Amino acid sequence: MFTEEGCFYHAFNRGCNKGLIFSEKSDYVTLIQIIKESKHQDFVNIIAFALMPNHYHFLVQQRGTQRIYKWFQYVFNTYTQYYNKKYCRKGTLFESTVKFKELRNDSYLETTINYIHTNPQNKFQRQFCSLNYFKSEIVYTKFYYDSFDSLSAYLDILNYYKSGKEAEELEY
Repeated sequence: MFTEEGCFYHAFNRGCNKGLIFSEKSDYVTLIQIIKESKHQDFVNIIAFALMPNHYHFLVQQRGTQRIYKWFQYVFNTYTQYYNKKYCRKGTLFESTVKFKELRNDSYLETTINYIHTNPQNKFQRQFCSLNYFKSEIVYTKFYYDSFDSLSAYLDILNYYKSGKEAEELEY
């Protein structure tokens, strides 16, 4: 499972008992730093992500045959250790292991990207969404050029999605 190069996956998880996984801005910044230092390019192309106070979403594309859950396990175990130490707590931070949903067609892929990018509901939350990391080494922007011809063409599609004209409910 999760070893076929080029496959796309929506990865998501939430805090134990729907509790917070980010308590303040520095927690988000720490997770971003862990991702930057994680050599994610060996495992996945990060297409989109949204970090929310009590959950997260990632859209990733498999690279090579490395098991992507190992990358997620490393990143979020490292983050949990940081969080537990900072807030003098013990135990699990997340309700379960990361969940993966394979995206098998372009329509569902596009809908999932738009869903992730519209998940943040306020200005603070939007700071920690992949839309703000297109100029960093985190987001695999080549995907947007290959799939939509440009970043601005994708943003036009996202704005259309936001207007509700074609928004679909995603069930997980």
